[in-house]
Amino acid sequence: MKIVCTLITLMVMVPLLVVAKDKDDSSVYRISVLPGQTLEQTVSSEKQFKSFELELHSEIESWVSVTKEVETKSSKHKGKSLVIALTVPEDASPGVYLSQVYFDKKPSKKSKSLTVELEVLEPVISLPPEPGNENDTTVEGIDSDADGVRDDVQRYIYFEYAGQPSVQLALMDVARSLQSALIGAESREQAYQAVKAFDSAYNCLSWVVPGTSYEVASRCMRSR
Repeated sequence: MKIVCTLITLMVMVPLLVVAKDKDDSSVYRISVLPGQTLEQTVSSEKQFKSFELELHSEIESWVSVTKEVETKSSKHKGKSLVIALTVPEDASPGVYLSQVYFDKKPSKKSKSLTVELEVLEPVISLPPEPGNENDTTVEGIDSDADGVRDDVQRYIYFEYAGQPSVQLALMDVARSLQSALIGAESREQAYQAVKAFDSAYNCLSWVVPGTSYEVASRCMRSR
C-alpha cells in the first residue's frame, strides 16, 4: 500500500523524533505497541520536503490511517506535519513489521528515507474486554478472567504501562492484594493475608519504579 502526499515537513510523533538531518542519510524509528493499543504518531524532519511517500507492510495496512495535516512553524522553517493514527487489533500477532517513508521520492533521492519498525509486543498480562455499566455496581466489579483484578483496573495497567512488563506484573500484584482486602474485609484472616500480600507486592513495585511507586500505585487505584 502506498500513501503519497504533498508536504513541506514530515515529523514521526510523541516522543518527537527528528529524522533525515543529512542529505543522504537513512534513519530507523521503532514503535513498540501491544495488541489492542491505539495511538497517534507525528513524523518530522529538520529539512523541508515537497512530498513524501509512505509504504506500509501489507499486514498493517488496515491498522494505519492519515488523520490530519498540521501547520507547523519554527525559527527554521514552516510547513505541514502529518498525523497518523495507529490501531492495533487485539488479535495482532507479535513481531516486527517494517514500513518505509521516502522523502521527495525520486530515483536519485530514494536513499533519503525513514524505516519504521512497528514492534507488536507479546503481552505479559491478558487484556480483558471493556466492562459494562454493571462493573461499578459492586466493590468486586467485573473480573471476567478470574485473576483477582477488576477488568477496568487490568485494562488500565495493560495500556498505561505498555512495553513495561515488570511494572505491569508488579502493579497486578498490588491491585490483586488490594482487591482481596476489600472483598474479604469481614474476614480477619483474609484481611491479614491480603495485607501481607500487599506489603510484598508494594516492595516489589518500589524496586521496579524506585521513588515513584506510591504515585504509580495511587494512579492505578484511581483508575477504577
